[in-house]
Amino acid sequence: MKRLTISVLTVFLALLVTAPPVAAEEKKALTDGVMVKVAIINIDKIMRLAKVAKNIREQHKTFRTDFQKTIQKEEEELHTANQELARKRSLLSPEAFTEERRKFEERLMEVQRKVQERSHSLEKAQNAAMKKVQAALQQIVVDIAQEHKLTLIVNSKQVVFHHNSLDITPVALKHLDEKLPAVKFAFDKGSE
Repeated sequence: MKRLTISVLTVFLALLVTAPPVAAEEKKALTDGVMVKVAIINIDKIMRLAKVAKNIREQHKTFRTDFQKTIQKEEEELHTANQELARKRSLLSPEAFTEERRKFEERLMEVQRKVQERSHSLEKAQNAAMKKVQAALQQIVVDIAQEHKLTLIVNSKQVVFHHNSLDITPVALKHLDEKLPAVKFAFDKGSE
């Protein structure tokens, strides 16, 4: 039994050693003379640290704060109008009170519509600004790839381990800061 096991192992090893390396041939056919040169980029880090991204966040914050102040003022006016309406209830006829209540509810719905429109407009402006940043960053990455003859650039989120020398994030960040330090936030404030 022991001899049979040794014989089987010997035949298996002989086949293994003499068999052509299929994976190596496939790899050669896939690359076919192209040298694979890889780099890693941390897109999240760039979008967090880039001057333009900080500029967009600051503009968004400014518009959001102004918007919240306007809405707070309108909410206070609505609250006062609602208290006034409650005070008039005993003074007005039922028909007159119903008419005043209808006007108040229309005003309330108008404020709610304005809040939704302005929130949507603010989000749309931020998305448009970020698309400009992403387009600029994409072109920068292409330029870096061409300059360094890179054949593959992978987002660091998809990499378990890499040597720091493969990381092009600092270079891309520097180029983005130089090429696009700010983007005008095209926010339509709508009717005030």
